[in-house]
Amino acid sequence: MTKFEHFLLDYYAASVIPDAHLWCHHGDEEPLFIEGVRLYWLPFVVTDSGLLAGIFLSSCRNLALREHRPQANHEYSQLAMMYKLECIRSVNEAIATEGLTITETTIAKTLLLCADEFMCDDLNASALHFEGMNNMIKLKGGLSNVGVNGFLRKALKWCNLENILKISLPNYNLKSTRDTM
Repeated sequence: MTKFEHFLLDYYAASVIPDAHLWCHHGDEEPLFIEGVRLYWLPFVVTDSGLLAGIFLSSCRNLALREHRPQANHEYSQLAMMYKLECIRSVNEAIATEGLTITETTIAKTLLLCADEFMCDDLNASALHFEGMNNMIKLKGGLSNVGVNGFLRKALKWCNLENILKISLPNYNLKSTRDTM
């Protein structure tokens, strides 16, 4: 990792995660969420370069949306696009090699892409990523088989992406999610 990427990882832990309650309601389980991030999520994300690209994407997107200087916003947006492409490439490679044995790493990368599209107000793209992620979860035998010490499964429930998409896209109806999510 470069010095800048270390900054992005630190920023993710210090700013993106603490703000997660704004879009993923943890309710009275907020301390459990923070502990899960510290114990399971952060150690997990550093195990895969594509997953790290997704984390760097989240940090850059967050910085781009928070910056009030057009030049900084533009720079972070360009970096976000670079990391997004890297994450997408990693997901595509993983799907090609994993086949029917999809890993939590691939599901997590897809979740990060889904969240990024939502942050960019591209709800149709977010819905497509969600559908892909849902199909991956089905291949694993359902949400109960999604691991990272249970943290990823819990995060998917907390975020309740299907309901967010239904509210945001009035015509959204994914029948297959009822069985897995």
